[in-house]
Amino acid sequence: MWMFIAAMALISLVSGALFVYVLKSEKYKISKNEAPLKLTKSAVIYGCAAILINFFVSMFIYKSNLQNELYMYKSMSLLSVIWPVAYIDFKAYRIPNLFIIYGFSVRAVLFIFEIIFKTDTLKSSVISNVAASVIIVAVSLLCTVILKNSIGIGDIKLFALLGIFLGLEGIFGAIFFSLIVSFFIACFVLATKKKGRKDTIPFGPAIVAGTYVAVFLSFL
Repeated sequence: MWMFIAAMALISLVSGALFVYVLKSEKYKISKNEAPLKLTKSAVIYGCAAILINFFVSMFIYKSNLQNELYMYKSMSLLSVIWPVAYIDFKAYRIPNLFIIYGFSVRAVLFIFEIIFKTDTLKSSVISNVAASVIIVAVSLLCTVILKNSIGIGDIKLFALLGIFLGLEGIFGAIFFSLIVSFFIACFVLATKKKGRKDTIPFGPAIVAGTYVAVFLSFL
């Protein structure tokens, strides 16, 4: 158990370090939003809360269901990688490639683990992960053609990352709940007049929140 918790904590802490780097780095200062990215008290509180939430979710998942150990590692690794995306996209309307690259790097390490210890399920796992990633990217690109500016390039990259982690067994649930969260966010900002009908609403926070919900429910 503690090896699992330690691995998830390590991934989250590296995400936290990258989070701080992005907020403090000059190359990420330019933003479409009114306030440029910077390390504020709210950012620190968000980061600490996200790491704590990942810790408790990891403990819950580990104690609740061990029937699919590999999916448990993959899904929690994903959550430990993507939590900074919600804050950054909300503030700056962008998803830094740094987190996408980091996510694929973590998945590559898990692939090595599968090659060594999970040879019996390796083929089906690879097919499921690659298929999920390709399908969701293809659908997202189609949406951008039919509905212009409906999905950003950063969102599509994030979807590809979700697919390579969650596979066919988890990607559709993550997308479904992401859309539900996005709907409620849109209703809230429109009702409170924080955004107009023609304003852009970042999709990253909804994707992250929806993925958390989908992963959590999948282990109930």
